[in-house]
Amino acid sequence: PYTTLFRSNIYRGKIISLTKTNMIIELTGAPEKIDGLLEMLSCYKIEEICRTGITGISRESVETDD
Repeated sequence: PYTTLFRSNIYRGKIISLTKTNMIIELTGAPEKIDGLLEMLSCYKIEEICRTGITGISRESVETDD
């Protein structure tokens, strides 16, 4: 577990949940960065991976009084 924590920290992953048997890591960045962490963690049993790809969130337009 400590090795996994160290590896996720190198990739600037955020530990969302941690128990004795499970860990949830949040990682954002280029696909190559995410692939790199997954390769480093390949010796562990990864039960689920969720990747969104490129996403964008629009901002609400701001109206001004002219």
